[in-house]
Parts: sequence; C-alpha cells; structure tokens
Amino acid sequence: MKLLRNVKLYDKQQVPVLISDEVKVLNDALSAGMAVIAIINGNSTIPVGLCRYALTQIEDINDIDEDFLYTVACRHLNLPLMLSESERIYIREFKPGDFNALSELSAFNDDVAIFTNRDLFISYIKNRYEFYNYGLWAVVEKQGGCLIGTVGFTETDKADIYELSYAVHKDFRQMGYATEALYMVIEYAYKKFAISKFTARISYNNEASKSLILKVKKKLYDNQRMISIFVNYRR
Repeated sequence: MKLLRNVKLYDKQQVPVLISDEVKVLNDALSAGMAVIAIINGNSTIPVGLCRYALTQIEDINDIDEDFLYTVACRHLNLPLMLSESERIYIREFKPGDFNALSELSAFNDDVAIFTNRDLFISYIKNRYEFYNYGLWAVVEKQGGCLIGTVGFTETDKADIYELSYAVHKDFRQMGYATEALYMVIEYAYKKFAISKFTARISYNNEASKSLILKVKKKLYDNQRMISIFVNYRR
C-alpha cells in the first residue's frame, strides 16, 4: 500500500508525505528527499531504522492523524512546530536562531542553562521536542514578529504533575501576554496530553506571578476546565 498526502504548514507551503508499507517505495522516496512514514504490520519486511517515522497496526492509512502528518512534515524540513496561536501571539518550538534574541532579554532566568549556553540550547532543540513532544517554547508577538518570552511545562518527580515555566520580556509586561501564553499552554497540554495537574514555583514576594496564577486559575474555572495548579512558594 502507499499514499501521498500533501500537508499544509503554517507558512502555507505544501509538503508531500509518502506513506507506505513497501520497502522499495520507501527507499525511492527517501532517495528523492521526501518525507516518509513507514507502515509496519505483522508480516512487515521493513528494516528497523529505515525511516525516521513509523506506525504499527494501521488498518486504513487514510485515517492517520493530521497532527502526526504535520509533525512529520515540519521535522523533515527542520521547521519549529507551531503549537497554538491567538490574535496577538503564537507559541512555537525554539529554533537555533532564537539564541541571540534570548541572550539579549534580561527577563529570562539565568539558572535555565539552555538560555545561556548555545550548545545546550541547540541540543535541547534537537532532542527534547522529538523525544518528549513538550518542554519550553517561544512566545512570539504577531504584529512585530519578535520573540517576547518563553512558556512551557516540564516533568516533575511525580508522574502526573508538571511544572509550569513562563517569562516575558520587561518591555511587554503588564499587557496580559504572560496570562495569555500560560493559559494557551495549559489548554494545549490538556488537549494534547490529557495533563490536568500543574505546579508553579513562585518567590514569596513575587506579587506579579501570584496575580498571574490567580488570573489563569479564574479563566480555567470560568471555562469549566477541571485543571489544578499547585503553587510552591520560595523565600
């Protein structure tokens, strides 16, 4: 079996993705530089590692999830995934060119090593997103196209609780961007990964972060989201 799907990316370009369970078809597509997905069923002869992406036990290749196709297309072109957007901002994966912008923004925590070490930053992009599919992301203002902050979540020592992370450049504070970005990420985590429990570490005297979390909690409550945010205060 084989199927060619055209995937539309956020920059409106169309990327062909070939799906097949035939070794020759896959090899020919790979040789042509195409994005491919191998279908591996019970009697498959496809060598392990032939393709970057593979699916098992697929009855109908027409039913492959659109989000998965989008991910394959973006990864093939080394483009950052676009996760969510509103009228004012969008949230996407980091790309290597973001490092200089991040290093110039004093708003970001110095204790987050990936923002202060280029090699770690590049390694994070190459490994974190593909393995976990979540982490820390860029917040970009649509009007100016500039990176104005970071937002995301990471695992904790408790399997069902994830720690929230957020920061907005000082020039864009008091405008609602942090509240907007954090809410968007929580919604994304809930819909994509069924995550409903979060924690946030806040300095005891950080009134702005306290207010931010309260605003997000209220918005979640108003929208009837059964999502919890536990706050850990630090002195």
